[in-house]
Amino acid sequence: MPRFSYDAKFHASPLFPPLAEEELLRFEAQVGHELPEAYRSFLLQWNGVRLGQPATFAFAGTADEFGRPDYADDAFGSISIFYGLPSSPDEDDLRTSDQGYAFRERVPDGIWPIGEACSFPRVCLVLQGTNRGEVLYWDPGLPWEEGPNTQTYKYLKKVADSFYDFWQALWPFPQDWP
Repeated sequence: MPRFSYDAKFHASPLFPPLAEEELLRFEAQVGHELPEAYRSFLLQWNGVRLGQPATFAFAGTADEFGRPDYADDAFGSISIFYGLPSSPDEDDLRTSDQGYAFRERVPDGIWPIGEACSFPRVCLVLQGTNRGEVLYWDPGLPWEEGPNTQTYKYLKKVADSFYDFWQALWPFPQDWP
C-alpha cells in the first residue's frame, strides 16, 4: 500500500488505468533511478492526471503567508497534466516525456519531466543526488539562448522539496488572470 495518499484536486481525473508495480519497476529501470517514494505513491494511486482546471504553484520561497503564489511578481508556474504510464503509446506517456523540446540535451542528467503546463513548460522531478525528490519547473522560453547540446540549470526553478509537498501546495488558477 502506498505510504502517501493524494486527494483529488481541481476535478482531477486519471489519465490511464491503474498501474501495476511491475510496470513501475520497468520504468525505473529505463530511467536508471528508483523514483522517490512520494512520487511512486502518486503513480500507483493515479497513474497520471488531467486536471479539470489548471493549477498554480509558487516557486520555492515566494509564497504568501497562506502558501499562495505571488501572481504580481510572476513567481509562479502552472500545471494541467501529470504524465502516467499507459499500456500503449500516448502523448502523456512518462516514458517518453523527456523527448520533446530537446529536453535531454538541455537539462542535466537525473532530472525527469513529470507534467506540463499549457503544453510547453515542464514540471520535473530530481531523481539523483543530494536534491533527490525535489520538484523543479523548467521553462527555457523561446528562442533557446544556449548553444546546441548545452545542459544547464539556468531555466530550472525549485518548487518543492518533495512531490507530496508540491501536490499539497497547488492552488486554482485565478479566474481573473489576463
